[in-house]
Amino acid sequence: MTFKDALTKEIWSTIGAEANGAYIAPVNGIPITHGGFLVRIRDRTRLGLLYTPSYTVVSKHQVVTAKHMRLLFHGGRSGLLAIIGWANAWR
Repeated sequence: MTFKDALTKEIWSTIGAEANGAYIAPVNGIPITHGGFLVRIRDRTRLGLLYTPSYTVVSKHQVVTAKHMRLLFHGGRSGLLAIIGWANAWR
């Protein structure tokens, strides 16, 4: 399955997006998934809600699991989270 198809199936179709999104891709066509995501602001907000306990506003099932959130918040450099005041988030 291509990245585009996986994103559409697993995320975009679940959040009730108003429009298609687009990733910036260089000449070789590989999407730059760490930035360059072009979407409507409402759809960006819907996407962001998947990373909160309020995911039920946009999805019937939890796309981003609590286990994944713990990995995001505690699996990396925790000192970076402390800088922005999120040191105790998602414990």
